[in-house]
Amino acid sequence: MSDTEQNKSQQASAYKLAQARKKGIVPRSQELGMTLSLLASAGYLSIWGGEMATRLASISARALSEAGSLTGSGRALPTVVVTLLSQAAHVVAPLIAIAMGSALLSAVVQTGLLFAPSALKIDVSKLNPVQGFRRVFSMQTLIEALKACFKMAVYAAIIRFTIVDTAISLAHESLPAARIAQTLLASGLHLLFLLLAAAAIFALIDQVLVRRSFAKKMRMSRYEQKQEMKQREGDPRIKQRRRQLQRELLQRSRSMKAVRSADVVVANPTHYAVGLKYEPSRMAAPHVIAKGAGDFALRLKKLAFIYGVPVIESPSFARALYFKAGLEREVPGDLYRDTAAIYLQARRGNAQSQSRSRSEPA
Repeated sequence: MSDTEQNKSQQASAYKLAQARKKGIVPRSQELGMTLSLLASAGYLSIWGGEMATRLASISARALSEAGSLTGSGRALPTVVVTLLSQAAHVVAPLIAIAMGSALLSAVVQTGLLFAPSALKIDVSKLNPVQGFRRVFSMQTLIEALKACFKMAVYAAIIRFTIVDTAISLAHESLPAARIAQTLLASGLHLLFLLLAAAAIFALIDQVLVRRSFAKKMRMSRYEQKQEMKQREGDPRIKQRRRQLQRELLQRSRSMKAVRSADVVVANPTHYAVGLKYEPSRMAAPHVIAKGAGDFALRLKKLAFIYGVPVIESPSFARALYFKAGLEREVPGDLYRDTAAIYLQARRGNAQSQSRSRSEPA
């Protein structure tokens, strides 16, 4: 195999992409899911965030007020904690559902509705420790780790400066719980929009990188394209043989229909049979209208007998006609003399049969 065949310089075919999709191998960016989740969360908080903050502040105030009334035994503490946590979970549940739904929507947007049962099959090769070691310490893993560290550094910087400013402002003021909740909400929305802007930039870059990496991974060599063509459409030799069989079947069908109108059938006793027809008004020379070899030649001879077409055995001439003259083509010029002799013999045979039929008593 040449170096050119090994070089995967050709774009992936539609067939290869479709097969990869069936296996669940599609370009998908994780950053887009995070971006959509942040966007949906920001939209929800901007609309219902005030009410959400008020309810959480009320729960917090009730928790603080009830803390002083608890008995010293502490038996009532677990009940109070579970009640407060369930109420808080009920408040934040819509936000969590919207974030998860947005992440799911991002997967559908990128890949469409995809169901790949083959992706659920156990791949024993992944249990190979050598391959696992190579994946862990591969260049791709290192690049992904550096990307994750850079993104975490950017997100941490945004969170740090936002939270520190809010914490300092709240530490120097004595505010009620509702006011603190409103301040935290405003700060949280500001933080969320900053994170959303950074995530959108990362998602755009990651989308380009993911699709480029997927296209590079799916590239094919010319050898792979040839193999795929063979797999999809069959080996060229098999296709050629199939076409040859189709031509033979078509030729046999035409020959069986045309033999009844033949003037004469020239035959080699067991190998070849060729039917001839001549119409002086529209033919310059006799035409081959039926031909066959082997068992099919015997079948043509039987049909000629059934239809009353004279069969004349001439082994050398039948063989020459079969190989030199095409079906529904004129007899070659070098076979005119032998063809004329066959027609004369056929006419003599017809004349003799007619004279015998007249001489027979009524």
